[in-house]
Amino acid sequence: MVSESVTGKRRLKVLFITGSYPTKDHPADNVFVREHAKAAKINDDVRVLYWIQADSGARRLWQIEEESDPEVAQGIVTYRLFYRKPRLPGTSLATYLWCVGRAFRQIKRSGFTPDVIHAHVYVSGLAAVAIGRRLGIPVAVTEHWSIFSRKALPASEILKARLAFGLADAVLPVSQPLMAAIQSYGIKANFRVIPNAVDTSIFFPESKCGIDGRPKRIVFVGNLLPEKGIGDILEVLVKLRERSGWQMHIFGGGPRQGDYEEMARQLGIGDRAIFHGLQPKQEVARMMRQCDFMLHPSYGETFGASTVEALACGIPVVAYDIPAFRRTISANRGILVPLGDKSSLAAAVVRMLDHCQDYAPKELNRYAADNFSLAAVGKQLHEAYCQISKKR
Repeated sequence: MVSESVTGKRRLKVLFITGSYPTKDHPADNVFVREHAKAAKINDDVRVLYWIQADSGARRLWQIEEESDPEVAQGIVTYRLFYRKPRLPGTSLATYLWCVGRAFRQIKRSGFTPDVIHAHVYVSGLAAVAIGRRLGIPVAVTEHWSIFSRKALPASEILKARLAFGLADAVLPVSQPLMAAIQSYGIKANFRVIPNAVDTSIFFPESKCGIDGRPKRIVFVGNLLPEKGIGDILEVLVKLRERSGWQMHIFGGGPRQGDYEEMARQLGIGDRAIFHGLQPKQEVARMMRQCDFMLHPSYGETFGASTVEALACGIPVVAYDIPAFRRTISANRGILVPLGDKSSLAAAVVRMLDHCQDYAPKELNRYAADNFSLAAVGKQLHEAYCQISKKR
């Protein structure tokens, strides 16, 4: 008997193909892809195929294994494809496509024949459309990569993106600005914006009653890179050094983490700018629920998942005015200041320290849940899958 989704429509079999996914060693890497898979799983039957290029010294050309760690899989059957970096120059793309094709056939032999292939990022889209076109399976490609917005895509990669997007049945950028950035390369496709998803079962408001007198807690979550505005955060905090009653909690990692920690010490704020490093989603959510607002002065985002997670936790956001934030961070959800204007950023932080309690946590959470929860995004994904399936 064919099962039905919560929307009342037939559950489809959907295979995710991606080159970026969380692992046991790197649980925070590209977690937004797994959130999409969790969202899709509400209405459809989902499997994930994650490909990894192994060292050229690997003994086998390719091998596939099922993820056994329940913390990584989170209820989704996940396969990891390891394929050897080819020794012959100029054969990398062909080897990748062949190995993904072999892995697909093995998954199909196990009894899972997808109705839809959903690739994440155009490189995975190349393998997806190669399989889909050959077997008559519709293909959707979600794009997350900020390289399009930065105008940094090399000419050789533009050709790959144009091919993957042009042959896909649907291209699903995670925001309107990202869609515009892709189109600016002259790429034509059947576009439909479907945002990243937020797990509102762990990102939700928590009462802060009974803890008056504690320092106001500010939070940042993201990669510790210059383009995320980490240096700007520290410069702003220096201006608040003489003001008591605040702490800055910074979550994330990267090669510059030690440099930023040393910078904070040299600036005299090392005891108030607390670096937590990379942490699991549950720990980030736990701390975010205890914070008063988020400071996220990124210079560029395709979506900004952590800012929506903050809203889901009922806390407002201070950020630079970039296209990706203009929809989500309105005047009743935070403060946007001109890009790169550190004086305005500092003033906004001071204002938020004094008025963060004026924002309504339940309203912030409701906005995030209505638009970006697993259920909301899962419904949009199911509708997109049904639409492209009908065309076939």
